[in-house]
Amino acid sequence: MPYLNISIFIASITLFFQSLLIIGLIRRQTNQNKQANELHHQLQTALTKQIHQLQLELQQSYQTSQYNLHEKISQSQLKNQQLITETVAGQMKDVRNQMQHSFQQHADALTKHL
Repeated sequence: MPYLNISIFIASITLFFQSLLIIGLIRRQTNQNKQANELHHQLQTALTKQIHQLQLELQQSYQTSQYNLHEKISQSQLKNQQLITETVAGQMKDVRNQMQHSFQQHADALTKHL
C-alpha cells in the first residue's frame, strides 16, 4: 500500500510537471505567434511604404518624361513653322525675281522693237 501511494504521488508529480511543461510550451508558441504576426505586420507596412514611394517616383518620372516630350514636340513644331515660313518666303522671292526678269525681258524686247 505505501508503494501505491508513492506511485500515485510520483505519477501526480510527473503529471504536474508535464502540465507545467505543456503550459510553458503553449506560452512560448503563443509568444512566437505574436512575434510572427508583429513581424508580418512590420514587413507588410514596410513593403506598402516602399511600393507607395516607388509609385510616386514612377509617377513623377512619367510626368517629367511627358513634359520633356511635350517640350520637344512644341520646339519641333515651331522649327517646322519657321522652316515653312522661310521656304515660302524664299519661293516668293524667287517668283518675284522671275516675274521681274520676265517683265524686264518683255520691256527690253518692246524697247528694241520700237
